[in-house]
Amino acid sequence: MKDLSVNHLTTWQFFLLATNYLIGPTYFVQMSGLIGTTKQWSWIPPILAFIMSLGVIWLWLHLLKRHPGKDLAEITVNLLGQKIGFVISLIFIYFFILIASLATRNVGDVINTVAMDFTPTVVFNLLTITVAIYVLSKGIRTLGRTVEILTPLIFVIFWGSLLLVIGEWDTERLIPMPGSFDLKAIGSMTVSFFSFPYLEFLPILMLIPLTRNNKRTRKSVYLASTVTTVSTIGVIFLLVGTIGCMRISNLTYPTMASAQEISLFKTIENLDVFVSSILITTVLIKVSILLYAAFIFIKCVFRFPYKTPILFTLLFTTTAFSMGAHANIVENIHYAKTLVPIYSVILGIFLPLLLLIISYVRKGVQS
Repeated sequence: MKDLSVNHLTTWQFFLLATNYLIGPTYFVQMSGLIGTTKQWSWIPPILAFIMSLGVIWLWLHLLKRHPGKDLAEITVNLLGQKIGFVISLIFIYFFILIASLATRNVGDVINTVAMDFTPTVVFNLLTITVAIYVLSKGIRTLGRTVEILTPLIFVIFWGSLLLVIGEWDTERLIPMPGSFDLKAIGSMTVSFFSFPYLEFLPILMLIPLTRNNKRTRKSVYLASTVTTVSTIGVIFLLVGTIGCMRISNLTYPTMASAQEISLFKTIENLDVFVSSILITTVLIKVSILLYAAFIFIKCVFRFPYKTPILFTLLFTTTAFSMGAHANIVENIHYAKTLVPIYSVILGIFLPLLLLIISYVRKGVQS
């Protein structure tokens, strides 16, 4: 099996991976809660979350810049020592597997609820993770090349499908009702959007040492976040203008619901199948990157020379997490909104701040 760490990515491949990773299941999972809670003001939380994320992105990129050529696993162990670094690395591994299992469970729930309700969710979960593991076994460069080919197709199918509902557009649906501005709701959804997807971009940073031009790659992280924000706001306006806030609040997956209502020339009766394929593809990309990050940490911490056992362990562990942690969609959503933001803040803000402080202190002591 090829060594996953010797592959290299172009800056363009990294940008596409980062953008697809950040988008992931966001359009399918977040839209109902976001629009249902903040109504016509739902475009504000993504902008505020994006602004907040810029500081966190700078924090991580500055840490990586101080340790050129090293990934997050190596930096953690070098700065915190073997024992503390080992414990923190285990937490990182758990976090990456947890997010991968949640993303996998999301796609399984969406497909099971919307399209194939007689097929057990575990089938979708196992297939998704198996494909992700297979892609990783071929090397991260293979994933980069695959995304280069698939991204234009994803863009055309997703936006082409959604734009077909433009005939239902009603500008009055975008006009806020008097007194509908709820600062508390906007603040709550900003925190939710900040933790997912922006604080989940840590695995993307594991790919930076694999690129040939780290300076351009660091800039592309900001660009990927900007593209994700603009695209998200576009989806919000499209859904609100065509479906309406009241109806969206009663739908679990409004993006899928909008596609289900389209029939094109009697030849394409179910465009939700095409939208589902986009969801599956983006989740596959996200899960692949998350499992790659977990793989790097396991390899760095345990110094295990064989790759196949690690990949099989990730396969079965992630599948078990995706099925065993939550009994239904409600529990999955509740868990993602309550506990995952706590993990994200600790690992995404406080830990890099601690590592950066230790890095400066050690340099000051050595000098």
